[in-house]
Amino acid sequence: MSINKDSVVALGDHTVVEILKTPTEEGGVIIGDAPVANKLHSAYYMGSVLSCGDKSYIPGDQVIINQLSGYHIDTDSYLTKVLRTPMVLAKVKDIYNMKKEEIQPTEDRVLIEIHEEGLVRDGVFDDSAANPRDQATQRGTVVSVGEKVTKLVVGDNIAFDPYSGDLIADRLKVLHDHQALFTFKK
Repeated sequence: MSINKDSVVALGDHTVVEILKTPTEEGGVIIGDAPVANKLHSAYYMGSVLSCGDKSYIPGDQVIINQLSGYHIDTDSYLTKVLRTPMVLAKVKDIYNMKKEEIQPTEDRVLIEIHEEGLVRDGVFDDSAANPRDQATQRGTVVSVGEKVTKLVVGDNIAFDPYSGDLIADRLKVLHDHQALFTFKK
């Protein structure tokens, strides 16, 4: 039996999100306008908050969540999920026209623009680099930080495990601040 999506009220630290889309890619550029029915294999979903138990978000807030987080709810919407509020990766101004400057990571997360994208290809570690000792980390620049981040600031260059975090767009990754291994100057 399908539930009316607007009647679902999140309790405690849970958030209900109506999934509106997953991204598409054209020539290496994330377009972000494909209907979810065509791209369910994506690693993340973008959607609109329907309800939030702890009031961290208001209905209509646009967010990015990991595809595997939370639980699917059978509603009159194509896809609705309920998840713990801290599992929301980022808040976005406009999921239909995402710009990196408008992606705000949540909690203790940071948004990273990846410097070297060749270390992981299609989710598989690429060990063909000239210096195998140097490729064990991925590197990037901090674009924005969540409200609980204390050790990193926008503009920091960091190294991190290439398998950590969530790749949310071409060369953009959200990860927890503790997943940064070290900072460095270019």
